[in-house]
Amino acid sequence: MESDMTRHFLPIPVLLAVLLGPPALAADKEKVAWLLSQNGGKSWCAYADSGEYKRAVAVQQPAETARVINFAGDVVELEYQMSAPTGDWVVMDKYSYTGAKLGLHRTNLLLREGLEVVQETTITGKSAAPLRVISMTTLDGSKTARTDVVYPEVPVRTTWKAFGFLDVAKKLEVAAAPEVCDKVN
Repeated sequence: MESDMTRHFLPIPVLLAVLLGPPALAADKEKVAWLLSQNGGKSWCAYADSGEYKRAVAVQQPAETARVINFAGDVVELEYQMSAPTGDWVVMDKYSYTGAKLGLHRTNLLLREGLEVVQETTITGKSAAPLRVISMTTLDGSKTARTDVVYPEVPVRTTWKAFGFLDVAKKLEVAAAPEVCDKVN
């Protein structure tokens, strides 16, 4: 049987909405932006809708794409993909927090060599530990342990400022528009 006291408590989200008003809850909502590069990475477009983003990617076939998740104004996860103009490789990076540490999970698709190499590192302050190989397989999924692998020169970024397109994602959030395109530094 439920006591009289428990029947009168409001669920936390309802209580926050009553005390702080709806804008306080909206400010703490997770926000996702999908981005693609243009003009050789000199400008980026950010999309609020994944469907619009996918249509733009299909038409433009950009060399770089990203997905950014913000919560309460802070980046909590960033996925970044870059491909070679020749089509020889694709690097997919996922930056995310594990506890208080920022980690990088990198997947290298080395198409010419027929390999998929997964690497990881942690970032502390403005420095990153060396990338360590977590797994190495052929593209058909067979394990391999080659040591002669030459990786694409994609730097590990140790600060969010190193991703110029984050300014475009922020402009998308502020503009409350479906799409924002702008030049980046």
